[in-house]
Amino acid sequence: AASPGSRQTSLTLTLSQPVAAGDLLVGWYGQYNAPGQVQVSDNVNGTWTRGQSEPFTSGTGDIALEYVANSKAAPKGLTITVKASAAAYLQEAIADFRGVATVAPLASAVVGHGSTTAISMGPTASVPSNDLLIGATITAGQPGSILAGASQGVPYVVDVQNGSASASLEDILATAAGPQTATATLGAASTSYTVVAAFKP
Repeated sequence: AASPGSRQTSLTLTLSQPVAAGDLLVGWYGQYNAPGQVQVSDNVNGTWTRGQSEPFTSGTGDIALEYVANSKAAPKGLTITVKASAAAYLQEAIADFRGVATVAPLASAVVGHGSTTAISMGPTASVPSNDLLIGATITAGQPGSILAGASQGVPYVVDVQNGSASASLEDILATAAGPQTATATLGAASTSYTVVAAFKP
């Protein structure tokens, strides 16, 4: 996860561990104070697939779920590049998963925003058990920490966060059946932009 405090036209982040053929790469990306859509690609797979998105509530910008289904193998890892149309504040939270469907893996997703310490996004449409569920959050401030929540009684695990917890991603590797939500608690109240997304096994 990364959230530099200065404007940039592009930002790179390296996944240094091996990426296996068929992996799912998924991220929640934001560009604040620049028009247009955030652009995401990596040096192995090329351009990522754009999913659901959310605008910033004040100022121009774009936040989007982006993913790669059925990744090519990258034994030495890969480098992801996020680009904006102009110098912008860029944020990203990225994870690599195995055991996910390699064709049309995204089952359901919901995006939105809030402004308290308690994040609650969703529900999604009902999904079967054993889907991969992710909840990812980008904040306008620096909440300092994030405490994982639960969905359908199954706890999330925080996979990654940057130092101020302004970009983070949590997951449930195997859902209980039903509609899903992304829940978490921030260390301080902040405007937050969250996606909850279920991917087929």
